Amino acid sequence: MDRVVESALLAAALAIAVPHPAAAQDCPLPDDALPALADVPDAARLEYLRSALADEAGPVRTWTGLWGAGYLLLATTQVAAAPVLPAANRPGLWLGAGGAGLGLAVLTILPLAVQEHGPILDAYAGALGPAASPCALIARGERWLELDAGAEEFGTSWLVHVGSVLVNAALALTIGFAFHDWLSAGIAAGVGLAVGETMILTQPTALIDAWERYRTAGWAEARPER
Repeated sequence: MDRVVESALLAAALAIAVPHPAAAQDCPLPDDALPALADVPDAARLEYLRSALADEAGPVRTWTGLWGAGYLLLATTQVAAAPVLPAANRPGLWLGAGGAGLGLAVLTILPLAVQEHGPILDAYAGALGPAASPCALIARGERWLELDAGAEEFGTSWLVHVGSVLVNAALALTIGFAFHDWLSAGIAAGVGLAVGETMILTQPTALIDAWERYRTAGWAEARPER
């Protein structure tokens, strides 16, 4: 609901935007931007923000979909295998399925928001008239680019790597101590850690560099890298 209200307010701001002549910098700069950004025309700033977010939305959506499908397959496979395997192996499979379900839940509940931000900004930028002020869109794009870059940076940070290790260690210790099945514990931990680390290492991160280049105006003659 908050995103719907936010989009409605942004649309209203664009609807009442007043015409103004082109200038190098009419719209406010982000707090941490370098002075060089003031020399970049507003239209170029908006185009950079639009392309940075729109270009990243696709890879992030693909990454999310593939890993979501992978976790779902891993969970359902273990659930399906549990009834036909010896009783001693079932706890490890049930807990392994739970771990895969946790990974799927994280992707579903906490998705990278650029998947929504990219298409929204792209649509609004495309609908903006040539005489309308782009300041509302630029401010929104700057906020989204900074937030989404921060999300990508956190998603590949050492905290997330440590979290992956701790979750899989806890899973292994639970299987080992509670059910005395250290073989299954080792397999579950090894597979879970390999999957978790691969997911972290394959997460798209283009927005981290895109935000840094934007605020320093280091992109004046080039589009943001994909």
